[in-house]
Amino acid sequence: MKYFKCISIVLFFLCQLSWADSSLCINNNSPFHQFHFIPCLTHINQSDSYRLALSSERSNIFYYDEASLLNSEQAVVDGEINSQRLQFERQFSGFLFGVEVTQVSFSRGNWDSAIEEWHSAFNFVNWDRENYPQNQLRYSYDSESTSMVVSSSQKYQRASYYIGFALDDSNIMLSNIRLGFAKSTGNQLVAPATSWVNLHSPIYSIKGAHSINAGVGIAHSEKNGELAGIQKTWLYFGSLNYEYRWNRALNLLLGLSGNTAHYESESVVLGRPSSQMAAALAWGFTKGSQLSIGIVEDIQIGASPDVTLQVAYRYKSH
Repeated sequence: MKYFKCISIVLFFLCQLSWADSSLCINNNSPFHQFHFIPCLTHINQSDSYRLALSSERSNIFYYDEASLLNSEQAVVDGEINSQRLQFERQFSGFLFGVEVTQVSFSRGNWDSAIEEWHSAFNFVNWDRENYPQNQLRYSYDSESTSMVVSSSQKYQRASYYIGFALDDSNIMLSNIRLGFAKSTGNQLVAPATSWVNLHSPIYSIKGAHSINAGVGIAHSEKNGELAGIQKTWLYFGSLNYEYRWNRALNLLLGLSGNTAHYESESVVLGRPSSQMAAALAWGFTKGSQLSIGIVEDIQIGASPDVTLQVAYRYKSH
């Protein structure tokens, strides 16, 4: 963690700032949606030379999926997740090379009381949060054949390397293609290796100030750990991004993201596809740099965190 922060600060100040990419990167920080690696990739065109992105997130998740007469599986997600991501991408005449480093840590946290008050104030469902101990860490899965529990703080790191191609901007369907490979440090919730492919659209402008873009991808991972018997080796993911430029410096960013389930399970926590929505305000404080502050909410309850707060810096040169 200490070295990650030092590298990020050095890269930040070394950049000669010039116009940033405004697409949101929405991560699903649920512990049971970590098995496959999902890259954080956005649109890039042929005129870009390199891109840097730094982000830090904190998520709170709570869902108790109890066993029933029709389903013998029981899953619990109760805790907080911290995630940091560093990405650097370089382009040479349309050819791309990039690296993405991620660190994710699981902890007890201290947001439970604030989230209960937030839900009560807006009459949102609390999912019986008030009936369970606050600020505890428990990620568990139990079935007739498998059992797994995480109840103490832990972390893991991932590094993904990729190559790709930025296509001509006249292509109305596809802007770039990336192919990558990710390796992770040991953790029973994370695949030791993942191969992936990502396709991204151009940016479509709508009446000047409005624009959208989208991306889809597929990942393949090696099975690992106590849940290897129910892990899926293939995963599909996608995102849709919207941007509204209020003025030259301030933008509104909206995003939808989703992925298929990582596990073969009847549990909502493990076996349901994930979907999330995000909103952020982005400030372009120089021609090439942008700082955004955003919030991510779950759409599919139980399959992603209740809430995620994100701070991100993006830089794109020309």
